[in-house]
Amino acid sequence: MAITLGTMLIAAVGVVLLAVSTAERWTKVDVAEQQETVRWEAYDTGNYIVVDNGVSPCYLDQAWYDCRNSLVDEYNRECVGRSLAAQSVATCDGYADEIDRMESVGEYGWVVKTVGGFGYLQSTAEKARREVSNNDYRAAITHEAVCYFGFVGECR
Repeated sequence: MAITLGTMLIAAVGVVLLAVSTAERWTKVDVAEQQETVRWEAYDTGNYIVVDNGVSPCYLDQAWYDCRNSLVDEYNRECVGRSLAAQSVATCDGYADEIDRMESVGEYGWVVKTVGGFGYLQSTAEKARREVSNNDYRAAITHEAVCYFGFVGECR
């Protein structure tokens, strides 16, 4: 029985059709994905934290209005024209209320007999923390793989 060129061509086409119909295509990962990593960093919020240190800027037998003016200077330096942290608003408001009280009850010629509970104001920039990317994410490197007949090509 002689195999003719036509028979061989038909057999070859059949093999190719069988290979194509049984081909398994899949994505092969050459290098795995690298997940992004993060770090924490501190940053200025733009607000100030104001605290009263409790040491009065006034002294006994000081002129009443000189003491009041010392409190005004403290208030103006640390509270005015700044964005305050939430906890500092009450400190500055209390200080302003004390200045108003001293203005309303004092008279020229009065002197300080007790120094009271208001002290020098001190402020620091408010800091917060945030998570920041290290910009190190890398997508996986892949390619399309094909396996014919279950054993020819790139098979799993």
